[in-house]
Amino acid sequence: MSSLLVRHLDDEIVSQFKNLAKQNGMSIEAFHRQTIINLVHHQAKLQPRNLNEVLLNLPKLTQDETLFERHTSFSRHVDLGD
Repeated sequence: MSSLLVRHLDDEIVSQFKNLAKQNGMSIEAFHRQTIINLVHHQAKLQPRNLNEVLLNLPKLTQDETLFERHTSFSRHVDLGD
């Protein structure tokens, strides 16, 4: 397995990270590892791999919904060239 060393972090950030690890009942090393794993898995889920995944992830509309609602309050005059 590989190791990862993070340098030059603000002391306050490290302190907050330690507190988060403690709140979750984990060592800072285990919490650091789990945080990185969660972030990588989350990012992989967010980015579709192809157009098919993009289309499948579009929100489903019911018959009563429209993707683009028309605002009838914004009317304009159209010259039809009479």
